Amino acid sequence: MTHPEALALVVLAVPVVLAYLLRRRLQRRVVSSVLLYRALSRERVASRRLEWPRHLLSLLAILGALAAVVVALSRRPEAGSTTWAVLLDSSASMGALLESGEQTRMEAALDELEGFLRSRPEDRVALISTSPARLQVGATGDPAQVLAVARALVPAGPGENELALQVVSSLCERAEPPTLLVLSHDIDPTGLGCPVHRGRLGPVGVNVGITALLVREADALGLAEIYLAVEGDRPGPARVELSVDGEVVQTVTMAGGERLLQLALPEGEVVSARLLGRDALAADDRAEASIRRGQRVRVALFTDRPDGFLASALGAHPRVDRAESGTEVDLLVLDGVVPEPMPTARRVVALGIDPTALGLSPGPRVRRPEVSRWEGEDPLLRYVDLEGLHIERSWVVSEPSGGLALVVSGAGPLSVRAPWRGRELAYFGFGTHESDLGLSIAFAHLVANLVEWAAPGPVDPGAPSSDGLLSPDETSPEELPGAGLPAAGAQLGWWSLALVALVLLVAEWVLRWREP
Repeated sequence: MTHPEALALVVLAVPVVLAYLLRRRLQRRVVSSVLLYRALSRERVASRRLEWPRHLLSLLAILGALAAVVVALSRRPEAGSTTWAVLLDSSASMGALLESGEQTRMEAALDELEGFLRSRPEDRVALISTSPARLQVGATGDPAQVLAVARALVPAGPGENELALQVVSSLCERAEPPTLLVLSHDIDPTGLGCPVHRGRLGPVGVNVGITALLVREADALGLAEIYLAVEGDRPGPARVELSVDGEVVQTVTMAGGERLLQLALPEGEVVSARLLGRDALAADDRAEASIRRGQRVRVALFTDRPDGFLASALGAHPRVDRAESGTEVDLLVLDGVVPEPMPTARRVVALGIDPTALGLSPGPRVRRPEVSRWEGEDPLLRYVDLEGLHIERSWVVSEPSGGLALVVSGAGPLSVRAPWRGRELAYFGFGTHESDLGLSIAFAHLVANLVEWAAPGPVDPGAPSSDGLLSPDETSPEELPGAGLPAAGAQLGWWSLALVALVLLVAEWVLRWREP
């Protein structure tokens, strides 16, 4: 209701009703005889001021016309507030089936939009999509055009929600911002500066989706690493079929979340993951990832233990080429030894060396420090689990400017990564012989990460790629709360009510005119 104050006009019904109920006041007249009047009317003249209305249909017509006028005025759109911006989610997640199984999210959103446009034929409406994120229709008074463009959108791909919200934000910054209508299950436009209404699409059925897939070439273990993430609400574990170039390799069971698999893969280029079984959304049941082929890495190792864990692990890595001293290399490894002169290298790893020999600010050398935390999200420590690591002794080093503490104990940092003399340095205050790291699977992951870190060219062995995959929010069947919109035809427009009032007034005039 745009103008609730118009309801105050209902008080006009009071004088109208009184006009029909009040008796006309009798006037005295002098006549020669009353015999004729007594013969014409034997009824006794009532002394009451009110009487039952003789023209009841006329009264009802007048009251009906008044009611129609009041309601029409209360629903009359207010000038300056009739421009809308409709943000329609067109990502693949809108293809999810609702619990009823009769409609998808997109079909429900289009029904909401159609009812909205029918109930506001005078308003101007703009349409913004999310996949791709663009202004599909500028503000127009042609609802048929808006609906036609919306129906032509096919749910596909991940939603570009941030870009779509930027488009909406530019509209909200205008002198007369529109009112925003959001037709999506997961977009939150809070804080854009526009009044916001959200359509209600309805809950979807049970759904599980693949949200991340990354395949890394064989490392020092001789196995390929497959990072797989699954989100959803299906009861029980999900079964995922893995294949290489169409050849099924293995079926794994996942209870949700993420998992790192180490498998011996056949020769091929593309790894596919496919969820087995049916759910509400098919678009997130399959994912593909190219096998990341790392470049060969030239490594120079300086160590006082040529037969130790580190030398063996580097020698077993399929992409490592051992280089002679004095040549330019990709990775320089200093295991307890600092060579003079220092070979040229882009990246340097130092283990168990006095920090002063490298120009770092040293702390004490402590015995049996306990690791309190480590940067598991850093590319160098990805998949490296240091829980329960036993260290016999280690240097403590101050975190340098612009650097990052990788491994921290109660006494201070035991490992840091920082720029160093025009190179990248990863420093560990303990050597491989001063801990049991070389006896764990974490050591193989550390060596693999060091090789990835030193590979020529821009390499990021950190976060897994999820290009083309839906995000966990898009895969989730949950919906942000929405008040919904009135269905098409649920209420008459103000102009229709005004027409009803006019018809009733004409009918009342005809009734009175035909009376004798």
